[in-house]
Amino acid sequence: MPTISNTPLIFSNKVAHKGLMPTIKIIGAVLGFLCLTHTNLSQANDMFALEKIGCPIMPTKNITITDKTVSLSQNSDTWLISRDGSMTLNGKFVNLSENEQNKAEQFQQTVRDDLPNLLSTTHTLIDTNLEKLDTTIVDTLGKNSQLREKIKELKPIIFEELNQVINDKNNEVNLSIANLSAINENIESLSKKHGQEILKIALSEIAMKQLLAPKDQRINLSDLQNTLKERFASEDKKARALLETSCDMFANWQTLESGFIKQ
Repeated sequence: MPTISNTPLIFSNKVAHKGLMPTIKIIGAVLGFLCLTHTNLSQANDMFALEKIGCPIMPTKNITITDKTVSLSQNSDTWLISRDGSMTLNGKFVNLSENEQNKAEQFQQTVRDDLPNLLSTTHTLIDTNLEKLDTTIVDTLGKNSQLREKIKELKPIIFEELNQVINDKNNEVNLSIANLSAINENIESLSKKHGQEILKIALSEIAMKQLLAPKDQRINLSDLQNTLKERFASEDKKARALLETSCDMFANWQTLESGFIKQ
């Protein structure tokens, strides 16, 4: 999560529409940043009721990108679009007009550019957030902090959740609509599973720091919150930009798709 506040960025009301944003959301909840906005364990359950957010327009078809084709699948139908815009539906050639074929060609090229870039940008943003979080924990709680180790344990879980939705393997890039639809529940489950433990570790280590550290090195929860908020300001802006770009991207896909696939 790019910022620490009572209204976390990725769960804001700005784009709270049906459908789930497939990537930005992953950055936050499972990292446990939300834990640090609460001062006692009795409040912790409130943070796990994560608000569903998404873009006004979301993809409705699975996408598979290979070197030669872009494949769309929905229910029992599969559209295979070649680089020149020619297309088959369930293995049968579709006779497109010149304008429709141009739209299909533009669509497949746009998806080829957009989807890998979205995956790469999200990976970078997650890595940057994890690195900044680790640095903040070291600076405030020390390099031997258990909280630091817990966050490290979560890294592969975060990326696995992302890879369930968008992945690049075996020379293919894939977007899974089924996993996209389930991501909100998955993230909330992970947040519930790990959030309480992260909160307990943070509060325990802060209490120990208060007890043992010299006066000029003592911290409280608000100190940690403020440090995180300050250091994640730039990531806040990047996350906002990625969210807005993703929504624009999905809307553009639908516009192009409607030019050659009849709904």
